[in-house]
Amino acid sequence: MRKLAGTLAICLVAAGFASAQTAAFTMSGIVNDNNNNTWCLGWSFTTNAAVSVTALGWYDTNQDGLNERHSVGIFDDTTQLLVAGASTVVSTADPLTAQFRYHAVTAVLIPNHSYELVGTTGDTFTDTYTWDPQTINFNPLITFGQDRYDVSTTLIYATSTTGTTVGWFGPNMKIAAVPEPATFAALGLGALVLIRRRRK
Repeated sequence: MRKLAGTLAICLVAAGFASAQTAAFTMSGIVNDNNNNTWCLGWSFTTNAAVSVTALGWYDTNQDGLNERHSVGIFDDTTQLLVAGASTVVSTADPLTAQFRYHAVTAVLIPNHSYELVGTTGDTFTDTYTWDPQTINFNPLITFGQDRYDVSTTLIYATSTTGTTVGWFGPNMKIAAVPEPATFAALGLGALVLIRRRRK
C-alpha cells in the first residue's frame, strides 16, 4: 500500500512538469553575427501564465562548440534582481538543441510577470550572438518585450535598449507550461480512488 501511494505521489509530481519542454523561441534566416565588446545582453519578456524554466542556453553560431563559458540568468523586471535558481553557466560541454547549448537547471517556477533573460558574451570575442533574424517564432507561453544590453563581464540587470532591435539572441531558455490547480486536484482525486480500490 505504501509503495502504491509513493508511486502515485511521484506520478503527481511528474505530471506537474510533464508538459513539453520547448525553447522560448526558434529562429531562421540568420544574417547577423557579432561580438565586439564585453556585453551582458538579451531580451525582456512577459509570461502569459505561470511557466517552469528547465534549462538556460547560449547561442552556438556554427553548432560546433563554444570557446567560452557564458553566464545566463533571468531577472525580475520590477525588482531587477535575479530570480532564485534561474541562473547558470553554459559551456561547450552542454548539449546542443538547434542553435543553442542548454544547461539544465532544477525546474524554476516563474509566475505571470515581466522578466529579462540576459547572458554574458565573454571577453575573448570568440563566441558571437545574433539579432534581427529573418524569421523568429516565440513560444506561446511568453510575449517578447524588447532588446536589453549593457557593458559588463558579469551577469547584471541590463537597462539599455535600442527600442528597435528584435532581441540580442545570445541567451535562450527551455520552458514548460504549469498545470492549473484544477488539474492537480483531478489527479489527486484519481489517486485517492485508486488507493481506496486497492484497500478493498
